[in-house]
Amino acid sequence: MGATAYPPVVTYPPQSPGGWPDQPPQGQPAQQPYSGAGADPFGPAPAPPSGAPSAGDEPSGFEQYSLDTGWQQQPPQYSQPPQPGAQPPPYGAPLAPGMAPPSGPPAGYQPSGPPAGYQPGTGGFPPPGGPVPAKKRSIAPWLFVGGGALVLVLAIVAVVALVSTGKDKKPPAADPSSSASARPSTSATAKPSPGPSDDGVHGNKIIDSATGWGFTKAGSPWVDSVAPAAKELQSPVGQSVKIDTNVYATMQLGKLASNFDYSGPKDLKSVKSDLATSILKGYYGSGAKVDASVDHKDEQLTQLGRKAWLWAFDVAYTSSAGKKTSEYVVIAVLDCGDGTAAGFWGSVPDGHDELNKQMRKAAGTLTPKP
Repeated sequence: MGATAYPPVVTYPPQSPGGWPDQPPQGQPAQQPYSGAGADPFGPAPAPPSGAPSAGDEPSGFEQYSLDTGWQQQPPQYSQPPQPGAQPPPYGAPLAPGMAPPSGPPAGYQPSGPPAGYQPGTGGFPPPGGPVPAKKRSIAPWLFVGGGALVLVLAIVAVVALVSTGKDKKPPAADPSSSASARPSTSATAKPSPGPSDDGVHGNKIIDSATGWGFTKAGSPWVDSVAPAAKELQSPVGQSVKIDTNVYATMQLGKLASNFDYSGPKDLKSVKSDLATSILKGYYGSGAKVDASVDHKDEQLTQLGRKAWLWAFDVAYTSSAGKKTSEYVVIAVLDCGDGTAAGFWGSVPDGHDELNKQMRKAAGTLTPKP
């Protein structure tokens, strides 16, 4: 029996000095090397890097992923030229008769192409351990937008509140107790004539606002105040001069108190007597006596169509200090045209002739409101 011929041993996959696979098996098309992230595995092979061998050597390097730097190209490794005496690659070696070439890779063989699930143009291999986590969006732009919107809303609310407050704001109500005594303020550009006040002053006249009757003011030393105020008159206005303790020269005007029975001009004379009697008893004592021999006047007058009754006389009385003295007195009842009347009382102690003249002159100017 002759020697048995065995087929030569074929190592699969064949190895080459530069790493597998450099040359495809016989009869199979050559594979293009995969160049890394983002490259098309079906496109043309990239140009060799500068300084690398230009022919016969294909780079066996690959891209490596790093959590810090991403995909990095590793320096390519080039196959070494065959050494003298080395066995040529077994591709194309003749097979023994009756043997067929292997039909596929052995068990455990892993193809060198892109991994499963790879989609061309998606940016390369996925990183080890799963896909790269999506980068978190910064919230800074939203903070700026939200802050600006909040400032705008607050500004609008402030403007609306300010406008509403300005429209609803009303001047404070005047205090009833102080409004009557407050004098009208004067303007810096206009100087209106003095207005009325609780002392009845209207320019150079004293006018009772309740009745409309008034008189021309006397000059110094008369002051625009009432002392002592007669209880027979309601809220009297007028002038006075203090002469001594509890001694005054006075002129005062006001509406008659309600206890006087007055209904019209027919009651002028009787009410004049009632008013004089009440004043004499109240301020001069029960021993006061009227002296009709000194500048006595007792007459009815008409002023601007209104009726009045005037009685002027000298009264003798004993002072609180026990001294006998006298005063000149003027009493007047003035019709108001509505069933009511005003009363006037003027009095100057004896020995003050100038004050007496001023008082008589003022009483002669008694007139109703036109």
